[in-house]
Amino acid sequence: MKKAIKHLLANGGSASVFEKSDGEYIVKAWNNKGRVKEYRVNVNEVNPSSASYFELLAYSLHNDKIGKTSSVLRDFLSALTGVRNNNFCTFNDIERKIDLKSMLKEFMNMQKDLNPSVYSHS
Repeated sequence: MKKAIKHLLANGGSASVFEKSDGEYIVKAWNNKGRVKEYRVNVNEVNPSSASYFELLAYSLHNDKIGKTSSVLRDFLSALTGVRNNNFCTFNDIERKIDLKSMLKEFMNMQKDLNPSVYSHS
């Protein structure tokens, strides 16, 4: 298993994603007291309309790896901060499911409303 990414969590913990095989990942999360949670993720089963943060980490990494996206994790995190401004990225909330697709749409619409000239196609 090779380590793919490490991400800091909002409450001082961290999460690392390990690629097990194509489409299969292990996500390990640590809180700031050393407590560990481990998850197995098959990215082909992740539903972006109802996904947890640990699923988001594996899903994002995989889609960037196969060239479907670039920096999709950054986009999700920007939307989380800009739209929800909550603590979805904490050790305690890493399993909570949210609708990432709707959140991204809302964030994109906010961006479009704030700067319509960038999004107009003349």
